[in-house]
Amino acid sequence: MSHQAALEIPVTVAFLSDWGVSTGAGIAGGVDAVVEKDERGRPVVRGTVITGAVREQAFIVAEALDGGTSRAWRSFVEALFGTAEHSRLVSFSDVRLTDGIPSDAAVHEVVSLSIDQDTGTAKKDHLRFFERASACTLHGTATLLDTDTRGCPVPWTDHQRRATKLVLALAGLLVRAIGSHRSDGDGLCDVLIGQETTVGGRPAAQAWCREQLKNWSGVAPEPPAPDTSVAEAPVIGTELRQSTHGSEDGVLHQANLDLVLRSPVISYEVPFSNEIRSLDFVRGTALLPIVHRRLRAAFGSQALVRDAVVNGDLLVSDATVVVDGVRGMPVPLVLSSPKVVTAEPGTVEEPGTDDAAGARPGAVLNRLRSGEPPEPHKPLRSGYVFPGLVPTRSVCVGDPVGAIGTPALLGRQSSAHNPLTGAAATGQLFLARALPAGLRLRATVILSERLRQVIHGRLTEVFPAERFMERWGPGV
Repeated sequence: MSHQAALEIPVTVAFLSDWGVSTGAGIAGGVDAVVEKDERGRPVVRGTVITGAVREQAFIVAEALDGGTSRAWRSFVEALFGTAEHSRLVSFSDVRLTDGIPSDAAVHEVVSLSIDQDTGTAKKDHLRFFERASACTLHGTATLLDTDTRGCPVPWTDHQRRATKLVLALAGLLVRAIGSHRSDGDGLCDVLIGQETTVGGRPAAQAWCREQLKNWSGVAPEPPAPDTSVAEAPVIGTELRQSTHGSEDGVLHQANLDLVLRSPVISYEVPFSNEIRSLDFVRGTALLPIVHRRLRAAFGSQALVRDAVVNGDLLVSDATVVVDGVRGMPVPLVLSSPKVVTAEPGTVEEPGTDDAAGARPGAVLNRLRSGEPPEPHKPLRSGYVFPGLVPTRSVCVGDPVGAIGTPALLGRQSSAHNPLTGAAATGQLFLARALPAGLRLRATVILSERLRQVIHGRLTEVFPAERFMERWGPGV
C-alpha cells in the first residue's frame, strides 16, 4: 500500500435552466430572496451544498451496487463522507464561475405572485421579487484527502481511488437539480465528476461509467484507513523547565498569522433552539491544530515538534478582525457611550486635560481618564477597539485615537428536505450565521526559543505566503 499525494478530481456543474442557492434572506424594500454569491458578487454553489447533493445520491449508488446481499459499498461510501466518529476522506470545494461573465449579467430578478385557487386571481400582498442566476457552467474540485484531522497520513491504493472515482461519477449523474425552486423547474443541471467525464459532457460520462461497471470485478474495496503507526502521540515532558526570567530558553517569539476567509465560516457558539450561532472571531483552539499539523508534516516525528502543544512550546491566540491593517482588540470594560446617540458613534476620543470643556456629545469615553459625563451613559460590553483607526466620514472634533466596531455576520435560512419527495421537511427550518467571505483576521502564534531554533529555517516552506490555504470548519 503506497502513500500518494492528495488527488484532486475536477467537478463540473452545467446548469440547464435558471438556478440559485437561496440564502433565505432579502433586501428591505427590494428583492425578497437573494442567491448565494462569492466575494466577486457572482453566483456560487458552496462546497457544503454540492457535498450534500452528491452524498445523498452516493448512498443510492451504494445500495444498487450492493444488490441487497452485502453492505460493502455502503461502508465504503460512509468512510468517504465521514461519520460522527470518523472524519471524511473526500472534500468538495465551492463550485464557481470561471469565465468572464460580469456580476451584473450573471444574476437577474424574477417576479412571482400567488394565485387564489377559488377565484383564479392574484392574491393581495403576494407579489414577490427574487434573484435567479442564468444557465451557466461552474467548476470546482473534489479532493481525496491524504491526511486526517489528527495529521495521520491516509494511504490510498489505486483500487480505492478507482472505486472512489466510480462512486462519485455515478452519484453526480443522479443529481438532477440543485438549489431552490426546483419544483418550478429551476436548478436543472448535469453534475460531472472526474477528468474522464468532464470532457464530452453527460453522454461521455454515462459511457465511461458503463465501461467501468462492465469491467469491475468483486465487491467494494476496504475503505482507506489512517495510518496511526507513523503518528506518535504527544508526550508531556518530565524534565524541569527553568523560569522564563533570566534564561534565553525562556524567551518567547511572536508571529502574525493572517487569515482571509474565501467562503463563509461558522465559528461555532452554543446553538440556541433552531439557530446555529457564530462567534465574531475564530478561536485559537481551532487554529492551533492546523498550525501544529503542518509543522508535524514537515518535521516528521521529531519529539520537540510532536510535543510542542502539550509542553507549551506552541500557542495560537484567537483571530480577530483586521480593518485597514489595524487588528481589533476586545473592548475593555472601562468604555461607555451615551444612551442617546447625538453624533457619529464608534469613535474613541481622548478628552485631554481640558475637563472644563466636558465630554463631546456622542463620543465613546474611557472612564479611567474622563470625568463623569453630563448625560446618561451605558457601558460597552461587546465589539472591538481599533487603536489609531480613523473612521470613514468621522465628524468628531479633535484627534480620534481609535474606532469601535463589530464584524457583521451573514445569516441564511435553510430547511431540511425529504430525499424521497424533494419537498421541505416539516418542522426542520433552521437559521445559520457565519463570518462573511473576504473578512480578514489576525492571530498571534507564540513559539518558545527552542522550538524556533528547530523550525525557523523552514518557516517559508511550511507556511508559504499566498499558498497557505486550509479547508476547515463548515461554511454556510
